[in-house]
Amino acid sequence: MKNYNAYKFIVVLLLLSTMLASVSCKNNINSDKDMKAIALIMHFPQSLHVLDKNKFVYIKDTSALFYYKDSILFRLRPTFVFETDAPIPGTAPYFIYKQTDSVGFLFRSKDARGIKLKLDSFLAKNMIRGDEFYVSYYYPGKLGPVIKKEGQVVVETFYGKQRPGRLRPDSASYYFTNALSDIPYTFSKKLDSSKGMRLYKVRLFSDSVAMPDKTMFPPRNFLFEYGRLANYNKRDVIQLFHQFSSRLK
Repeated sequence: MKNYNAYKFIVVLLLLSTMLASVSCKNNINSDKDMKAIALIMHFPQSLHVLDKNKFVYIKDTSALFYYKDSILFRLRPTFVFETDAPIPGTAPYFIYKQTDSVGFLFRSKDARGIKLKLDSFLAKNMIRGDEFYVSYYYPGKLGPVIKKEGQVVVETFYGKQRPGRLRPDSASYYFTNALSDIPYTFSKKLDSSKGMRLYKVRLFSDSVAMPDKTMFPPRNFLFEYGRLANYNKRDVIQLFHQFSSRLK
């Protein structure tokens, strides 16, 4: 009988261990599901002056936003090797804040001490809050929109006539989709609401223009876009949340 009771006790312990492991796994899975990861992309020209001529090289700036529980982690662009355009590991700064707070902490690296910053100032500087991309800002005498449907995406393009010497865009294209309705980030709540779709990409184009000194300014493209972030390690990101969030208490 003693052996039987001991056997029962061991079985109960094994069952409890299995149940606890199952609960732990479920919690980890839920933690992953609770996370939203977003890529923010800016593609813009950088002016170069070569032999008194204006030329451009285009820079692609990609950052990431992670939403987890009540906090948001912003991973900025790392430092790149100029010759190879390869990112240098460990150089990406991070900014973390709670959604209800007015301040956050900037970490220059994973191991750095955080610097307290006002939330509004940081977000405005880093374009995390998408500007209200409203066409009247650019085109007092705008023409359009010309509306096209590209699969599940609706594109509205406005055109405006440039004045000599002005560097305003000649056209602005707005891309709307229903595929990102579960993402908490937005470029423009106003446009999202009016269209019943998400504005997820804006493309601005400026044709070449004659400047007052009679030089020609080359054509330029600007692209602002956000979408789901792929190929990231959820476990590493959650670890960063735990590491940085100790400063938020």
